[in-house]
Amino acid sequence: MQSADAAVVAQLELMLDAWAPRMTRIFGAVSVVGLVGTLLIARYWHAMLDNPGGFGREFRRLRLGTSAMGASVVVGIASWTIGADSQFASDLMGPLSAMLAFQGLAVMHFFAHARKISAAWLVAMYGLLVVLPHLALPFLAINGLVDGLTNLRARAAGNESEED
Repeated sequence: MQSADAAVVAQLELMLDAWAPRMTRIFGAVSVVGLVGTLLIARYWHAMLDNPGGFGREFRRLRLGTSAMGASVVVGIASWTIGADSQFASDLMGPLSAMLAFQGLAVMHFFAHARKISAAWLVAMYGLLVVLPHLALPFLAINGLVDGLTNLRARAAGNESEED
């Protein structure tokens, strides 16, 4: 019986050693998701009272500032090049990636609305976020970063303004 307990303790220690360096990054990302999610819900409720339908237009135009884009690029390059030598740069990528993922979501909603694509694609994307977040979140973050650096939505819209 004691050998089984020792095996379980050893396995838990291995798991703890593997996850401990990632927990700060995950905590930062979850904090950003909670804060931005709460802000979006509050903005949605406010739009329902004062400007019905306005939240959709606003969300599709969501953009991070140039300073956040610059910080994301600098921290991403530092995290990639320095690697394990700087846990701080890696930890900062969690919250920055979460912010970029929200911009990526806005880009996906923009293109679905502009191209009049079926809402099933958005449902599938959110389903993928639930089932395989480790694949969907990096895709959304890269999507948001590319949009922030190249302004994909403005290029796609051309000179036309978005209509609802």
